[in-house]
Amino acid sequence: MPALQVRDFPEELYEELRLCAQREYRSMAQQTIVAVKDYVSRETERREALLRKSEDVERAERMRRTKEIFDRIDARPPFIVPEGFPTPEQMIREDRDSR
Repeated sequence: MPALQVRDFPEELYEELRLCAQREYRSMAQQTIVAVKDYVSRETERREALLRKSEDVERAERMRRTKEIFDRIDARPPFIVPEGFPTPEQMIREDRDSR
């Protein structure tokens, strides 16, 4: 099992950790593991939340751009099919007959 040695550990922090360990009926090693696990867990959650927020911002930007494109399309004058223009069915029939 790996070991961890911390040099120049602040005395005040060591005393707080010792008191926490005493209150929780843990050894200093156990309390240190609990404290590190808690910190790593919170940091992982924070990083994941930032990632989700970043993805939400990107999604919102894509939606804004898409809406902008559709707004520009909607602002164009409607396309009117000229009189006598063949229907899609007629164009398909003509293409098939030409083979």
